[in-house]
Amino acid sequence: DNLSVEDIEDFMSLAKYYGERTPLSFRHDYHGQLFGNAPTETNFASLSQALCLPISVPELLHKTSSGGIEYLVIDCRPKVVYDAGHLPGAVNLDPETMLADPALFTTNVASVLLLQRKTFLEDELTSNHLCFMGSSRIEEDQLL
Repeated sequence: DNLSVEDIEDFMSLAKYYGERTPLSFRHDYHGQLFGNAPTETNFASLSQALCLPISVPELLHKTSSGGIEYLVIDCRPKVVYDAGHLPGAVNLDPETMLADPALFTTNVASVLLLQRKTFLEDELTSNHLCFMGSSRIEEDQLL
């Protein structure tokens, strides 16, 4: 239950590992909620419901253009919007396919997961985080 002196080095290594992989925008936006003087349940409401860590658009663009891509961008916009323009290296996973053709959607999801696994095995430091991107339009993002 308690950390011993022998555990400190491992604990610090884990803290560094996860600190380096936490988006800066997440740390900036939620630092007060996580480490404030008087945290309340209301402060943690949005975090407790989160399935993933949010990342700002500027940070994502910087990470994907700096050569050290750390995110595999899953573009969940409709295919016609994706085809009109998308981030380099992004893959399209149109949620509308889930309703229109569940078998095709399952195949597409399996392909995305296979791509993530392949890139992770090639280089454990790149493309090992999935980043789901929508359009911020309610009618297009309702299935995200």
